[in-house]
Amino acid sequence: MGAAMATSSMVSMFHLSGNKEELAKITEEITVEDKDLREVKEELSMSSFDKPDSIFIRCPHCSLSEIKLMAELIRGKEVRDDVQFWVCTSRFIRRKAENPRENH
Repeated sequence: MGAAMATSSMVSMFHLSGNKEELAKITEEITVEDKDLREVKEELSMSSFDKPDSIFIRCPHCSLSEIKLMAELIRGKEVRDDVQFWVCTSRFIRRKAENPRENH
């Protein structure tokens, strides 16, 4: 539920209430160590590919100021035809970006 809320809405935090026994039934504890992070980074690293086929910026959500900064950084540059370039944001921010006069 938390992952879905964070990636599909503007919810940055939520509170899950209940007693310890109830929560233990619906939660799972995992341990992630430095070696796990290094292995995943190496597996997903661009060094293992000749060229990217997709670029995703700020998944799950960019703010309006981040989108403006990105637009400035890539202005006048091109993405190869065989590369997908995605900037991820919420519907709320997209509407604000599409209607700049309403952003006071």
